[in-house]
Amino acid sequence: CNGLWLDLEQHERLTRRKVEDEGAVDGLAQVFAYNGAAPTLQDVEMTALRLNARFVVVDSLSSLLMLEDENDNAEITRRISAWRDILHARNLAFIGVHHSRKSEGSFGVGMRGGNAILAISDVAMEVKRLHSEAEEDDGFRKLVCVSRYDEANETLTVQRVDTEYVVTDSAALRHHRTVVGLLGTERRDARWLAHKLHTRRHTVDSILRVLASKGLIQRYGS
Repeated sequence: CNGLWLDLEQHERLTRRKVEDEGAVDGLAQVFAYNGAAPTLQDVEMTALRLNARFVVVDSLSSLLMLEDENDNAEITRRISAWRDILHARNLAFIGVHHSRKSEGSFGVGMRGGNAILAISDVAMEVKRLHSEAEEDDGFRKLVCVSRYDEANETLTVQRVDTEYVVTDSAALRHHRTVVGLLGTERRDARWLAHKLHTRRHTVDSILRVLASKGLIQRYGS
């Protein structure tokens, strides 16, 4: 589908290069980009309708709202509610890029400013470096999703390969595969597995219960 990209922080040449690098040109659907001062809600609504756009991306949310106090939750709610109401009425997806605060946060509270931004969002996704202590960027990112929709509450790890990001196995899935590989066809107990995995006994017990429920291993005795 067509999309409208409001790039309020980058130079036009950089915006153009990023859109072209992602292949969002010369197709059945187009990405229309705007650079400049923050537009009005009415301008965005009319432009999206004229271009038949189904989603609007804003980079960044703070440049669009231009709040005097980013911690004023009442003002944040008032400003964003107007956008939300129009976008819902037009069935437009709204994706707002926002900055993280300097101090670490978790489960959606790592974003800069008041928590009203999280409260009014259908889905909030935090993007973090997986190995923050690494000197060089290894391309791994952790995506933490907080949502009012249960199916969207998820944490994923992705890695940049060439020009794309691919989803990598979760730590739990890697542990499950390791346990199955260690067991083979031999009978082993949880204490032996905990020693081999260098982890705690109750962690192994949890993994074994999941594997047994899926029929991937057989359980004997107590």
